[in-house]
Amino acid sequence: GSKSREWTVDAVKPSTAYELSQATEVTRQAGQPAEYVFDGPFTMRLTSTDDQPGTVIGEFRVDGDGWYNYYGWPTDSTAPFLFTENGTIIDSLSYGGIGKGRHTIEYRAIDAAGNYGDPQKFIATLR
Repeated sequence: GSKSREWTVDAVKPSTAYELSQATEVTRQAGQPAEYVFDGPFTMRLTSTDDQPGTVIGEFRVDGDGWYNYYGWPTDSTAPFLFTENGTIIDSLSYGGIGKGRHTIEYRAIDAAGNYGDPQKFIATLR
């Protein structure tokens, strides 16, 4: 007899949403990324979803640097990522150092099938 196999083709990109701590100022203009101003350290939580089961990994990058897997905070995966002027040292590594000024933060997700979501971005100014 003949044998047949079936499988699901996952052609749908995953999506990611962000949540920030309270900003001092927020500016939203049509067709432009949202802009947030912070007077001190701020946090970012990424929530990634997909239409198929499997692990979805969020990523972010600051000012065009390399993509960084989002997994919460290194010492607490349920806590959001913390950005500060000089970063936080954990096990001799520095996390979240963003420096004062205006920064572009991009975010996206990768689903279990290897599909990349379209990068989105917002502007964060640390003053």
